[in-house]
Amino acid sequence: MGWESIKNCNECGKVFAHPKNSICNSCMAQSDEDFRLCVQFLREQPDESATFKEMSEATGVSLKRIMRFVREGRFIVKGFTNLKYPCAHCGELITEGKYCKPCKEELSKSIHFSEEDHFNPNYNGYLRE
Repeated sequence: MGWESIKNCNECGKVFAHPKNSICNSCMAQSDEDFRLCVQFLREQPDESATFKEMSEATGVSLKRIMRFVREGRFIVKGFTNLKYPCAHCGELITEGKYCKPCKEELSKSIHFSEEDHFNPNYNGYLRE
């Protein structure tokens, strides 16, 4: 590994070397243990009515870390009606994905229009003055 892989852990600040990870091995192990506790908590909820706050209180895992697990797609909360988190665009509470349905549609339309606006069938790869 070269110098470019030496960095500070985003969690504890310790210097470590890894080409891809943003946290050190000890923080990664703690994150994995926290994830295991959260999954165990969800499995023990027969009525699927748990909230993120209840999960945090029961497991000792911070809400911030739980939300990171959700954003990373590490566990699916769709069946749990009270496990909602904000849409990344508008803040509407959702139970799956990163965006609510209206934002997905809006973003999809804007991407489609953007592609149409910038498409020129006569473009040959060179800039003209």
